[in-house]
Amino acid sequence: MTPTSVFQLICRSLGTVAFLSCCALFCDRAVADDHEPVAISWHAARVHDADFKVVDDTYLITTTGNDPFIQFELPVAKAIGRDWYLSMETFCTEGVASVEGYAGRHPTHDDLVNLPNVDSSEGWTTYHVNLSRLAPAALDPDRPTPFRIDWGMKKGVRLSVRNVRLRPATDQEREQLESESRIRREKELLDEQIDQYIQSPKPVSIERVEHQDQSILIQGHVKPGVATDQLWLVPRRGHEISALPITTKQPSDKYPIDVVNHRFEVQIPAGPNAPLRYPGVRFQVIRKIADQVDLVSAARYPDQLDPELARSLPPVPSLQAAKGLTCLDVRFTSEQIRDLGLQHGSVNVVMNDLIRMTPAPGYEPITIRGREVYYDIHRTRGLDRNIEMLRRADLTVAAILLIPLRSRSGSPIVHPDADPAGVYAMPNLTTGEGVDVFTLTCDFLADRYSQGDNGNGTEPGFVDRRVDHWIVHNEVDAGWSWTNMGEQPMNVFLDHYFRSMRIVDAAVRNRNPHATAFISLTHMWNQGNPKPWRWYPAKSIMEALMAHCETEGDFPWGLAFHPYPESLWEADTWNDNIENDFDAATISIKNIEVLDRFMHTERARRSDGTVRPVLLSEQGFHSPEDRPDSLQIQAAALLYTFEKIRRCPSVVAFDYHRPVDHPNEGGLRLGLRGLPTSEHPIGRAKPGWDVYRAIGTPAEAALREQYEPLYAAP
Repeated sequence: MTPTSVFQLICRSLGTVAFLSCCALFCDRAVADDHEPVAISWHAARVHDADFKVVDDTYLITTTGNDPFIQFELPVAKAIGRDWYLSMETFCTEGVASVEGYAGRHPTHDDLVNLPNVDSSEGWTTYHVNLSRLAPAALDPDRPTPFRIDWGMKKGVRLSVRNVRLRPATDQEREQLESESRIRREKELLDEQIDQYIQSPKPVSIERVEHQDQSILIQGHVKPGVATDQLWLVPRRGHEISALPITTKQPSDKYPIDVVNHRFEVQIPAGPNAPLRYPGVRFQVIRKIADQVDLVSAARYPDQLDPELARSLPPVPSLQAAKGLTCLDVRFTSEQIRDLGLQHGSVNVVMNDLIRMTPAPGYEPITIRGREVYYDIHRTRGLDRNIEMLRRADLTVAAILLIPLRSRSGSPIVHPDADPAGVYAMPNLTTGEGVDVFTLTCDFLADRYSQGDNGNGTEPGFVDRRVDHWIVHNEVDAGWSWTNMGEQPMNVFLDHYFRSMRIVDAAVRNRNPHATAFISLTHMWNQGNPKPWRWYPAKSIMEALMAHCETEGDFPWGLAFHPYPESLWEADTWNDNIENDFDAATISIKNIEVLDRFMHTERARRSDGTVRPVLLSEQGFHSPEDRPDSLQIQAAALLYTFEKIRRCPSVVAFDYHRPVDHPNEGGLRLGLRGLPTSEHPIGRAKPGWDVYRAIGTPAEAALREQYEPLYAAP
């Protein structure tokens, strides 16, 4: 019987109203049929760097190299008013990180999309990807589309997959997407508010904030013609965004302002441990009339910090193009460090759970700013040993402050929006609790690692564990990977990061007046943004930081830059195809003078006119041990590097990354020594190790004569 006959029979039996109801039922069912999931077979899939088997409709995958992927065809995907999802069930006891996707028949690196990680599980779990949002190029309404999934960069991973489907979004997912769209609009509005706050002139300016013995002095100016009644000074704490006005319900101290001849001065009582002295606290002027609160000034951070906390330490040794290394620890001895002729070195500092607010096994009590908290004694002693070893070798030490995402669950220091796709996270400065933990951790580190030679280094029991350079997180322009805060527009992301920099700066300079906080950036200087809200051009970030200082007061920050070659896989950086001006897409060693010229511009300098220091704090040259040509190129690249950076006065040090090859660095072999073995626990020395030792010694000239033909212009 045809559908028409069915409808006619229903109409005669039940009447017109019932017929129309049944007609609607049949139409709904027809739409639902169009929304059914479509099964996808991987039987004919292309597989790389993996063993692939099919057992009872389950795909068994074991990765065998560092580039495992599977490529298959997605079915035709018509526009249906809902997002399309690639869905499957997975079973993987260790999980898979750094999952990526490529759509199209001839994909390039520009087509790469970051996919969700595969969760570790001891049973079957659901894995899905919103292709409509993450990879719309994978959806073609007319023909099937090739799609490739890269399963991380690690061999030996066992992954089982079944029930691969292309399906429409569920009702619950649609509601979630609507919620995400609303949150996105709120972020866009906040981004605009922050931009307007930075760009707009203010009728009132705070010109100085000074921490004194028992008080805080704030001085400022009011433009002529501006009403001076109902002006109040308010503190803004570390979790507050300066661009947003306080609300009438928001608890905040308020201090009245008396204006005389367009100027004002307010003295706020604040003893040594007063919360108003905490790192990250700044001050702002508001006008409050009834329930209306308006911001009439920019916020201002302290120009002078707590004098009673500062230790008597000599200045940092004057460095220019100093030789250094990353990843230094007690695998090396002070004698080996001296033998290399190093003057600078860095250590990684994991901040997660270093400080707790409550007792726990393995933690000991300590009083910070009058509050009893608890620190991880075992991790702290390990960090002590590394730093003390470097100081015994007379190195100026940099500490890289990192927040791994592995501690996301339950750790108040990890930003709540951090996506598991990242390696490291932005600190949580969204709540008072998060700011407290982060600030107290910074205070703890600053106090412990501002103990240096003050002229009494020969006294019994003296321990030198002084850190002068503090690198605030890692490669913030590549925030999605290295300082993850979830997807954020640039102004929102940077407002948070600059507050983190300010907290670190105040904490470390309170104890060590010579300490410097450094912003960390990649070599991607002025590249376009292929992934908005995840990656940000380094040059734009530098300009934003300068605008921030012009708005909220300068502080003596420096730049930790990573001038890797244009391609990390090609060590011959002298062949990089890059420009030599401020609009260059990439800054590598080949055009490093561009960065030096930029740092010498008037706007980039400190408020006293001095040039800010540049640490070339991470860069290396790929040189597999089984490729003799690459070993020679690495050695030549080291000599070429120092020939270039010695002409750049702003560069204080070059920290080569890394001393020893690492097996889990995506196949890169950057070390000056090979992979560790039982026979060679710090790897076998490559030619680059001996060249690095010779740099800065009389032996350099002979080596330069040997290697210069590789990089010298014909």
